Amino acid sequence: LSMSVYAVSVKLYGSKLQLTPPEMSLYNNCVSLPVLALLACTGSDESQNFVDKVRSDLLGCSDSFLCIAVVAASCFGGYCVSVAGFSAQQVMSPTSWLALNNISKIPAIIIS
Repeated sequence: LSMSVYAVSVKLYGSKLQLTPPEMSLYNNCVSLPVLALLACTGSDESQNFVDKVRSDLLGCSDSFLCIAVVAASCFGGYCVSVAGFSAQQVMSPTSWLALNNISKIPAIIIS
């Protein structure tokens, strides 16, 4: 149910605000930041483990050019996938977009 509400909401807001796919990607990322911050600040063991893991990954990466290049390439790839998804969403119904979104997760998991 939440994925359906999300898909319809994104389609409506994108159309209403006349956002381009790159703007929709930025908007989508900004909308998720408060939820991530809330999860990180709950003080539970899981959230603390998550924060510690991210911190150690980032600090451990700061000395290695290769590691920074891999993280940057991953970020760029994620951005490209996001923009492609929002481009597809503009020409598809929310139901078709959800189906495409779910089907494309299989190759993404295999590639990861």
